[in-house]
Amino acid sequence: MRTQRVRLSPGGITWIAFTVAHALNWPLGSLLQTALVAAVLTVVYLRRRTLVPVAGAHVLVWVFAALGQFYA
Repeated sequence: MRTQRVRLSPGGITWIAFTVAHALNWPLGSLLQTALVAAVLTVVYLRRRTLVPVAGAHVLVWVFAALGQFYA
């Protein structure tokens, strides 16, 4: 149990820093959505210890955002 808490601490600190850094400029809805995605990506990285799924998901998020803007 203790090792899992220690392992999640760096991810939690990174997630909090990311959320606080974006909190000043983003509306609350966008901030919450992005914070949830960042939390999921942090957990995926901590479990798999590779950035491949994190980078792939990040690219897909931006691709779908661009497509949404283009086709809206």
